[in-house]
Amino acid sequence: MSQLLVLRLAERMSWIITDSAGAPIGPVSTGSLADLAPLAALHPVIAIVPATSVTLAQPELPVSGGSRLAQVVPYALEETLAGDVEQFHFAIGATDDSGRTLVAAVRRDELRAWLDALAAVGIAPRALVPQTLCLPDNPGKTVAVVEGGQLLVRWPGAIPVVLDAEPLTEAFSLA
Repeated sequence: MSQLLVLRLAERMSWIITDSAGAPIGPVSTGSLADLAPLAALHPVIAIVPATSVTLAQPELPVSGGSRLAQVVPYALEETLAGDVEQFHFAIGATDDSGRTLVAAVRRDELRAWLDALAAVGIAPRALVPQTLCLPDNPGKTVAVVEGGQLLVRWPGAIPVVLDAEPLTEAFSLA
């Protein structure tokens, strides 16, 4: 059974080793990327990136896949992004049974900063995952987490979102 090193990129870096199913092996550790580097040399790294940095969407796409899909996606999300689509990197996920394709958009400069910081200490992550996708999709139940002034919410079968948690009652109403 392979183990993974799950790293949370945040103001205060934290990480944990998990088994291949995601069950923790040992405690959560905190420190700098330099502190993590020796451990990262022994395990594949999955980096969790800040929820506010990644826009998730499931746009209606006129094509079903391939290189044409990569050309269409930026313009399908153009109205939902703050900035020119040329400033963003788009990651195209799997298409579900209803034909919806998950797309993640992140500013290229922010993505480059994460990858450069990791590369500076010899870490090449296997994947970058938005924090919101770490919320479980719980059939029939809404999952919500309040952390650091943010409210992360995932409804059953829906894309998770992040909102400002202040004031909390209004954030829940908006969610």
